[in-house]
Amino acid sequence: MPSRLRLFLDADVVIAGSASPDGASHALFQVAELGLVEAWISPGVLTEVRRNLLQKLPRGLPIFEELWPKSLQVGLDPDEQGTIRYAAYAHAKDVHVVAAAIQAQANWLVTFNVRHFYSPPGLIVLRPGDAVQRIRGVIGRLAADSSEST
Repeated sequence: MPSRLRLFLDADVVIAGSASPDGASHALFQVAELGLVEAWISPGVLTEVRRNLLQKLPRGLPIFEELWPKSLQVGLDPDEQGTIRYAAYAHAKDVHVVAAAIQAQANWLVTFNVRHFYSPPGLIVLRPGDAVQRIRGVIGRLAADSSEST
């Protein structure tokens, strides 16, 4: 497993983070840019985000294009065998997401559609707000441990 907390972001989270600078989704971009976590997507998610922003929220596309290279890492799309292997863990249209998240060795899959994912092995599925709260808790514990050791 990676040494830093590794998140895999579903397209809906990336779109929301590009559309609003105030929400938890955008905060995930920020903590990733600071290097506090690793945030991953797949080429398929990247394509889905661009397509949806262009069609539904064109003002978010330039924001996304500016944000993602600084904060997101692009892994690989799962092959057909990987998609078949993880089919039981997500709605049919989302199997590629869970397979890519597992392939990227993510600790958490962050999505608004938590009901579309069924307890993938070794992967915690969270909404963006819950992920931010957990990250805050980790940072708080680290700060407390640091102050105790000085």
